[in-house]
Amino acid sequence: MQSLTLMKNNKYYLCEGYKTKTINKKILFFHIPKCGGTTVTNILAHLFLWQSKDYHRLKKISFEKNKNYFLKKNYDFIYGHIPYYYTKYFQNRFLVTVIRDPVERFISHINHEIHRKRIKQNISLEECLEKELVPLNLITRLFSKNNLMNIQSKDLNEKNLDEAINILEREIDLVVDITKINFLINYLISKFDFPNVLYQWTQQSKGNFFEINQNKEIISHYNSLDVKLYSHIKNSVSESFDKKEILRKNKIYLLFNNEIKINNKKDIFFEKNRLFEIKNAINDLQREIITDY
Repeated sequence: MQSLTLMKNNKYYLCEGYKTKTINKKILFFHIPKCGGTTVTNILAHLFLWQSKDYHRLKKISFEKNKNYFLKKNYDFIYGHIPYYYTKYFQNRFLVTVIRDPVERFISHINHEIHRKRIKQNISLEECLEKELVPLNLITRLFSKNNLMNIQSKDLNEKNLDEAINILEREIDLVVDITKINFLINYLISKFDFPNVLYQWTQQSKGNFFEINQNKEIISHYNSLDVKLYSHIKNSVSESFDKKEILRKNKIYLLFNNEIKINNKKDIFFEKNRLFEIKNAINDLQREIITDY
């Protein structure tokens, strides 16, 4: 083991799947920005190997104009900031998304855009909101049967909200809160019989240009539809396995991380008998391993 590099993220999460009935479907993951989707999709993309496709890249070459080519490929795992109305092209898939408190999500989104220099650093929050430099009521927009991504927020209404709630409750197979990412990964590796996973979070916001507490009221006002949606949906999201489920044993592991390089690679597959060795390396770095079933 070599090339140990310290990073700010000091936590690893261990998911060891359950023995359970598997699912025989391809996955479509709706990545709502700043809801932990980069962590989830990076892990799943490694597990699906070459049978995955990032929708972010499809957009760069115009999905609508080239959709027949991509649909012919019929990838096992498609992911990205995909509006729900694109499901008309991807029938009979297992639909998954992660949601988050809209105020926390919006603040994280703005901070991310400023850190990436897509929004100037000295801008006021009021200007961001009034000019809609970051999409308002984004969750409501994404989960509509129609394309609402390019309209102004003032043109959204309660009908759009009701439609989004209905889609999330009735059409999406698995809706998980960001606080339950561990459950989501555990669920998917179990239901699709994937390797176990030892991972870190990726692409966490590095700038803190706006704080939540002093701006919660104004952000809630401008994102009122998402606030209502989250208040309704959060009580019905998936949270745990049946207590009767039995842990798997002797499964191959995927290490997905930013810190430890093994044979000059940041992500590797390894046999269970090496888990103790890797745990020791993490402990030597005084990193915490969290197991949450």
